[in-house]
Amino acid sequence: MSDIDASRKTGARASARIGRRAALLVAISVGLLIPATPAWAHAQLQTTTPAAGSRLTSAPSSVTLQFSEGVNVTPQGVKVFDARGKRMDLGAARHPAVGATFVVLAPLRPQLPDGTYAVVWRAVSDDAHPVQGAFTFGVGSGALTRVSAPGSAGGGTNLPVSVTFAVIRWSVFCGLALLIGGAAFLLLCWPRGRVDARAKSLLWGGWAAVSGASFLALALQGPYTDGGGLLDAMTASSFGATLTTRFGAVLSLRLVLLGLSAMWLTWQLPRWLPDAPPAPPAPPPKAPAVITGAALALGLLATWPPTGHAGAGSQVALAAPVDVAHLAAMSLWLGGLAMLALTLLPTRRAAHLARALPVFSRLAFCSVVVLIVTGAYQSWRQVGTLPAFTGTTYGRLLLLKLVVFVALIALANLGRRFVQRHYGPARFAAVEAGPEVPAGAVTAGELALVGARRPADRGPPVSRSMPLPLGDDQGLGPVDPRASGRLRRSLLVEVFLGVVVLALTSVLVASAPARNTYHPTARATLTFPAATVRVVVSPARAGQNLIDLQVVDKAGRPLTVAQVRAAVSLPSRRLSQLPVRFERAGPGHWTAAAANVPFAGRWQLSVTVRAGDSSESTVTTTIRIR
Repeated sequence: MSDIDASRKTGARASARIGRRAALLVAISVGLLIPATPAWAHAQLQTTTPAAGSRLTSAPSSVTLQFSEGVNVTPQGVKVFDARGKRMDLGAARHPAVGATFVVLAPLRPQLPDGTYAVVWRAVSDDAHPVQGAFTFGVGSGALTRVSAPGSAGGGTNLPVSVTFAVIRWSVFCGLALLIGGAAFLLLCWPRGRVDARAKSLLWGGWAAVSGASFLALALQGPYTDGGGLLDAMTASSFGATLTTRFGAVLSLRLVLLGLSAMWLTWQLPRWLPDAPPAPPAPPPKAPAVITGAALALGLLATWPPTGHAGAGSQVALAAPVDVAHLAAMSLWLGGLAMLALTLLPTRRAAHLARALPVFSRLAFCSVVVLIVTGAYQSWRQVGTLPAFTGTTYGRLLLLKLVVFVALIALANLGRRFVQRHYGPARFAAVEAGPEVPAGAVTAGELALVGARRPADRGPPVSRSMPLPLGDDQGLGPVDPRASGRLRRSLLVEVFLGVVVLALTSVLVASAPARNTYHPTARATLTFPAATVRVVVSPARAGQNLIDLQVVDKAGRPLTVAQVRAAVSLPSRRLSQLPVRFERAGPGHWTAAAANVPFAGRWQLSVTVRAGDSSESTVTTTIRIR
């Protein structure tokens, strides 16, 4: 068997291994994306009027919902049903005033009869994710009854739509890394690679992934927020309604910038047929091209914060640029890794590696530093407290992402040391300095790593300014397959871990931040002369809370008392004695289903227990509301 046949078989086996690893990568990534459904958003319902579970003496004229963040609502976003499932609202939900995006008002039919009513609502938060829920209230006397609400707006997001949207987000992140990181690699590290067919294919593949996924996201946003199916994305009404929202406007701008990016790629990637040797050298990039490319990249990156967690909540003015910096560092690092592993290393051209690897090593190091700093800020902003890491789905997903990221950093550090040891300036002294370098300055083993000959055997000297075509290393042989193979395998593992990190990120951006969902239950035990009262306040956050009281005797058995009253006060804001209405839920069990605690702080809860006609006592405790 000839050496050529053996080499072809070895290459075929290597390609098969890469194909199997790619299939495994896709399977793992999709598996990580599936648990992302359904999605919960940033905005949360804080208070309602009428309050959930309340009973009114007279019929209200409207239903008002107060949210923690701004929301968008359609006229059919709030529906009110009576006990027979009949609509009692006017189908005209709206914000009560211009700019009052935190409040939604839904007018009701006049003169509602006595009975129980169910309110089901659905809206889109400022971070483009749907929020939904339901509650009941009563008018007149009598207990609250169960209400059937057909066509409830509180239904969850369609599962196929949610899974598709998660895959779309992952595709956008991967394409963004290939597009921005790949272009930066060719401009800064490997300018001559702009005539390489694989490099150009990778760049255009990234552009196509971002463009196609962004268009699909624009089409699916309507059914994603309204609870519709995949076929609803094809309707003109749904697409048109999305274009009027902030999400639609931002994605439309992104598509325009992607069109300009396509023009920039056409300008910067020389037209070259890969089968027509010898390949001409690509001219070095000029300042206008670099500045234009950087401006387009920043413009693209700036379309992410308004449609994610950085565009809602506190510190938006700081969170938005931090999010852009985080995405830019991710793209430069992972996109450069992919370009290096899939395009430059397979060429095994020593001079190209000599110039590209040290530059990319420094670029990757700076990107990792930016990722660590911006990631720490984002974690603090979205999580808030250490217990929230293990007490919420968002926190646990973030911990998993951090574990994979640490493994990626460790592997990248090994690769950086390998580059410094084998591809640093000292190892290429003989190549760069010409015949003046003594023969003993570089060992034979070091020269073998890059395929260079000893100074005595070398042809014309090579300088940094000498134009090197893609297919000509000016007398330098190909790099040693073993050295380049080790580096390439390490880089492919880094790319794999990076894609896993992006899959976890696509799940996190669709999950409610831990800071919003982590509210530990507040508990207290009050001791009375003849009883003990166990207090549970849930979720112990500003807004409506459930206060549960268990009255027991000294043996821990439920104790029936005549009446339980309570009031809350916040001395730091000079709020005193806000009454809390309790209802009997069973022997020794009292509940306040809609206790309104409007502010965070250390509240004083005063509980009064009347055991008989005249025997009553009051005990006060402190409850922390976050």
